[in-house]
Amino acid sequence: MKTKQRLKLSILTALILFFNTLNAQSVYHEGYILTNQADTLFGWVACKSASTNSRTCFFKTSASAKPTVYHPRDIAAYTIRGQKHFVSMQVPSDDTLTQRFVECLVKGVASVYYYRDKKGEHYLIERQGQPLREIPYSYDEVLLDGSYQKWESTKHIGLLATMMNDWPEVSRELEALTVPDHRNLISLARKYHRYICPNDSCEVYHKKIPRFSLSIEPVLGIASYTDIDGTKTLAGVLLHVWMPLAHENLYLKAGYLSSLSESSNSNANKTGEQTYFVRKFPLQLEFAFDHPNLTPRIAYGFNFYTNALENAEALTSNLSLGLGFKLAKNVQLTLETNLEWVPLSSSLIMHSPIKLIGASAYGGLQFRL
Repeated sequence: MKTKQRLKLSILTALILFFNTLNAQSVYHEGYILTNQADTLFGWVACKSASTNSRTCFFKTSASAKPTVYHPRDIAAYTIRGQKHFVSMQVPSDDTLTQRFVECLVKGVASVYYYRDKKGEHYLIERQGQPLREIPYSYDEVLLDGSYQKWESTKHIGLLATMMNDWPEVSRELEALTVPDHRNLISLARKYHRYICPNDSCEVYHKKIPRFSLSIEPVLGIASYTDIDGTKTLAGVLLHVWMPLAHENLYLKAGYLSSLSESSNSNANKTGEQTYFVRKFPLQLEFAFDHPNLTPRIAYGFNFYTNALENAEALTSNLSLGLGFKLAKNVQLTLETNLEWVPLSSSLIMHSPIKLIGASAYGGLQFRL
């Protein structure tokens, strides 16, 4: 069997393995549930999408046990250790009250909660002695002077100012809070608590949100291209930037990969074959399905190529599928496959078909810094 055929077969096998793994796995982390009788049961809790987490809790007594599904009326709270804490509450929705699991962002004199449903994101605030209130925010495109412009509501500022009216600095702090989100609401509530209770006795809990974290991944593998004979050794380094503010499973992946190739060349000074480096700079958005010991991941983006010998540049679309195997707390063994093709925009401009132009497979070690 030819080497290119072996590479294509290995990529097909990786695709099947990836989707089978993804289908079989669930994202479980150590955690616990609090029953309605105030009993605490420790085990493993599933970390799913924000909307699913607000409707259901999947709990296992051990990593190998079958999960039990709990709804907001079944338990009082659940916690994914080191990540999220949810409480069961009745939240206002369309002039009625609906029982949901809401994520606690800050717990204290002024508590802030969050959940997501089919309508979007919802933030809530509760002041001791006052009912739970949703922090209102909306935006729209309005026609103004012949052009559409973004309109944003400011009702959330009025509500927050009212809920914290015993804080002299509240108006100044709210000037920059144009769009409510995790970070600015946590910051606002913590500043308020520090004013009310300088000794921090007013605050029971707050969620810690890192801005980003960085992983570095040296890799080694093989690559095959439709316009180059044979397979080439591929080596380089990739960077994974975790962006929890956008999504807790989202990464920006970038790096540098290089392969050595040969080209027939004939000019006044040189004849025969010359070796040269094909340099590739990938830039992708990566989604990692975080599991305790096995992490499937998928990424899509572009590769920017430079060819030093021919002074040529090229841009390709790139789909990556990979698996990470946990070796230590911050170390993973990684396996990844990549498919590359001509970008759709280039095909439309040049009136050429979209076709596969390259494939690669490599392994590496990923270190979280």
